[in-house]
Amino acid sequence: MINDFETQLKKALRKEEEMNLKTKNRIFSTFDLIRKRKQRKQRWAKLGIVTAIMLVVGFPLFKAGYVTAAVDYIQMKLFSETVTKNHFIRTENKQETDGDIDIKLESIYSDGNELGFYLTMDYSKNREMVDNEHKVDDYSLSIDVKDSNGSNLPGAQGLTPHMDTKKHILQYYCRMNPVVPGEFSDLTGDLTIEISKITGFYKQSKPGLSTKKPVIVTGNWLFSVNNSTIKKFNPLLFIPEKDTILPIESATAYPSSFVVKFSDYKQFLEKIPKGSDENPFQLKVVEGEKISYYAPVRFSLGGENQNTEYMTFNYTGYDKKAIISLSVKNLEEISLTMQ
Repeated sequence: MINDFETQLKKALRKEEEMNLKTKNRIFSTFDLIRKRKQRKQRWAKLGIVTAIMLVVGFPLFKAGYVTAAVDYIQMKLFSETVTKNHFIRTENKQETDGDIDIKLESIYSDGNELGFYLTMDYSKNREMVDNEHKVDDYSLSIDVKDSNGSNLPGAQGLTPHMDTKKHILQYYCRMNPVVPGEFSDLTGDLTIEISKITGFYKQSKPGLSTKKPVIVTGNWLFSVNNSTIKKFNPLLFIPEKDTILPIESATAYPSSFVVKFSDYKQFLEKIPKGSDENPFQLKVVEGEKISYYAPVRFSLGGENQNTEYMTFNYTGYDKKAIISLSVKNLEEISLTMQ
């Protein structure tokens, strides 16, 4: 199972194929480990291996996402029509040059649960990167996003790259999510996006870390963003239609994601289905005759005594007219109604 997962992960990294649903569910099946851990001090286990990987490693997990979806994200086409028409995504067109590499901040958006921006890099004049581009999986960036006080924004950071080796251009879609969903609603003042390093890791014929020294280019590309003028969209609140087995308190739709909130983490652990190695949760979205399912992409804890569980889905419909429910295999299907 692990070897098969690693093989498919590397193929996705090299853009040879999209990660199939079975492999994706294997990632999320690690959530089964959560309910096998009883001691509260073992927080990494409670967050799940998926979340731990995302927080510690960050970029590679997102690099392994759907290739087609990654390109769509880079073009920022996955938001609802209303959100797009109302200029949720703001054009920046700011360029910074250090040495022989030009990086441009093309556009940016922000809601309470995600900060996303689109970057392009022209490295055609950098001989080291050009000469090694056929040897590496991709070039990743070291990015710090800071608030108006100069403090790094806490949370998970994901980078989806797309490399054009003919033109020596890199495109990046970067997304940041807060530790606790919704915390980015409180961001005020200017934001600073700082890029300090470009790293290319060599391709591997076998699973595992490369023993070769990676290609590293250092520099300083600094972008200042007026956060107060970025278009904000109010989150939409959903509640369960009736009493549920699982302790669902509410759900929140953001332009970038959909978050389900569970009020009692201990009760949540006790009630979730046992004995399966697959992720039991899916967000079910019905739009007319079309039915779509979304697996959770993040699990996180918050609230007093870390007893509130949050489950995040990459559903970006936001204000679409749809019937939404949380489907829990072998337990229940919970209809969610917008308030």
